[in-house]
Amino acid sequence: MVDLANNPEYLNSRITNLMVLLKELKVRFCHNHPQVKMTINGDDGQQIMTDALLELALLNVFNNSAAAEAKTITLNVAIKQNKIQLQVQDDGLGEHFKQTSGLGIGLKLSRRILRSAGGSLCLHRHPKGAETTITLARVSS
Repeated sequence: MVDLANNPEYLNSRITNLMVLLKELKVRFCHNHPQVKMTINGDDGQQIMTDALLELALLNVFNNSAAAEAKTITLNVAIKQNKIQLQVQDDGLGEHFKQTSGLGIGLKLSRRILRSAGGSLCLHRHPKGAETTITLARVSS
């Protein structure tokens, strides 16, 4: 696999501020899902390596929340063990969610994209929602 975290030439990668990226993705997501309220909390100064695939992986996680009938999504950004941790919490159907459309490969692809970018994805469904924990590599200064 190609290591996006250390290869800015791959897929037109660029260094960006995570909070700026999340705010841009929020606008795109909320345009398509105006019924969902999204809140972003956390450290404003973290830099990550991103590209179109990473952005699609993050949007896919948000879209899964909307598909599970979430009305609110909260994004919490923190630093854990020198990596960026993004927790995506929603109030959707959680363990009661049954996929009714699509191929069922969205989160698998998102996980693979995040791994190639030096990160990871872990989903936990609860009776009243879900929590997806995403880790991302920090860009060295």
